[in-house]
Amino acid sequence: MRRSCAESRTQVDADLTNGCASDGFTVTALTVDLTVTGVSGLSSTLAGGSITPTAAVQNLGTGAATSGLVRFYLSTNSTYDSGDLLLSSTNVSNLGAGASVNSVLALTVPKTQAAGSYYIVACAESRTETDTDLTNGCASDGVTVIAETTDLTVTGISGVSSVSPGGSLRSEEHT
Repeated sequence: MRRSCAESRTQVDADLTNGCASDGFTVTALTVDLTVTGVSGLSSTLAGGSITPTAAVQNLGTGAATSGLVRFYLSTNSTYDSGDLLLSSTNVSNLGAGASVNSVLALTVPKTQAAGSYYIVACAESRTETDTDLTNGCASDGVTVIAETTDLTVTGISGVSSVSPGGSLRSEEHT
């Protein structure tokens, strides 16, 4: 509440109870709310291979985010949970109210990762200001991990007519 009062400096004020007025006002704190609005640029990779997703990060708050962090996880479902594997993280900075930025980062899928369908989950949060809504910070997109395999088949042997016991044999590889 704001209060203002007036009084005379040259005359005696007969009624000191009527010289003030007040009105109400609201102070609104500036907020920061970093969220990932989408993840794109994924398709498939070999286990041990690299992918480069783009995470669209937006500040839904009313104040500027001076420093934020985007974490990228490998997940078996489309939402973040504590069982997800952290692949890497990157910083975002100076994101004003309503502003957006694309965060692009090369990620390596572990060589031991089983083949299958997975999700890259990207989550954003402020590092310096209190993020007002921690439930809306993540988004995901699907990725297929392909197991690295080698499949060699001998299709025939040629050029050998006979070999004596203890003799040598010459072979050639054709690919």
